[in-house]
Amino acid sequence: MKKISYVVVLISIILITTGCYLSYKNYQKEEIYFASVKKQYYMLFNKQNDPIKELSEIQIITLEKKVKKIKRHEKEKEKLSNNINELRDYLLLKQEINKIYSNKILNPNIEITTISEIEQNYNKLSKKYKKYFETDLIEIKDQKNNLDSIEQEITLLFNDIGKKDLKEGITREQIENSKKKLSLLKQEEFIQNKNNELDYALGIIRNREEEIIRKKEEEIKNAWVNLNVPYISQNHNNILNGCEAASLLMGLQYKGYLKNMTLYQYAIDMPKSATNNAYEGFTHDIFGLEPRNIPHWIAPSALADFGRVSSGNQNIQDATGYTLDQLNKEISNNNPVVIYATGSFKTPKEWIEGAPKNIHVLLLTGYNKITKEQIITDPWTKSNGETKWYLSKNKLESIYNAVGKKAVIIR
Repeated sequence: MKKISYVVVLISIILITTGCYLSYKNYQKEEIYFASVKKQYYMLFNKQNDPIKELSEIQIITLEKKVKKIKRHEKEKEKLSNNINELRDYLLLKQEINKIYSNKILNPNIEITTISEIEQNYNKLSKKYKKYFETDLIEIKDQKNNLDSIEQEITLLFNDIGKKDLKEGITREQIENSKKKLSLLKQEEFIQNKNNELDYALGIIRNREEEIIRKKEEEIKNAWVNLNVPYISQNHNNILNGCEAASLLMGLQYKGYLKNMTLYQYAIDMPKSATNNAYEGFTHDIFGLEPRNIPHWIAPSALADFGRVSSGNQNIQDATGYTLDQLNKEISNNNPVVIYATGSFKTPKEWIEGAPKNIHVLLLTGYNKITKEQIITDPWTKSNGETKWYLSKNKLESIYNAVGKKAVIIR
């Protein structure tokens, strides 16, 4: 019996010892496994404790499975599981952002709802992971706002969704401003597409501008009052001081008088003043230039008298004192006007015997109601053969006024 008891005790000791040894071995194995899992978790971070760039969902899933096999350390196991879940949320958000924000450039086709969902997921992140997305989220929203803003801006240029019917009143400046805003974006394909739409709008504006110019040119063309007066040259007829005679004769022939009269004969017929009083008749020499230091001329009143007597047209009027606007009304009524000015419309100089030394008389034959240009037929033919001056109203008016507002109307 003693032997049996001894054997039983010995076996029990062996069993207990073996059980303790096996339990110890299992404990050691579990501890090694737990330490290995934790090490694998920490290997998902770099030295700065940031998630590694190569982090993948497979790594996280594999680690989660290993954590589930841990049989002890419930609190640490739970903490590790939470950490892995947070890391998974970080990775999923990173993947979502990378899909719409490749190379820091937002996909222009992304809806605002997608960005809102990303922002919601961001708000669920633990604080330690939010810092990785703060700047990106700000930039994503800024880029989205800029994209939507320019899209809306361009859309509002048109009346239709297809962007073919440009609204009236859209200017080049608006288009260029939109192009400048586009140039600040990063989405190259979007920029190209929108620039195409803006170039199309510019084409419409260009066509409209051309049409406006065409209509304006037509209006200006129709605004001309231009009397087709027959031309008589004083210098080609060697009547070197015959500007008054030539101007008057052109106007009379236009109105149907003295059509067969030559300038030479008309110059001979013109009354001369023996005392060189321009208000009585022509002073000095109508044919030659001498003397050169004084004006050779006839005053409007005497010229009008000569016109009436020589032609029989009693509707020739001394218009001294008339404004240029009044003379233009006469042109509108088909009445040419002899107008006193200066050679080449230069400033009057050296007044002698009631007139500037550089006095020159011409025929006012047209004006434009829109551009305010004036047409003056010059009896002194220019060296290039030109016979008319096209002057601004201000230029002609300043010289006409300076010479004393002298004119003769041929009605």
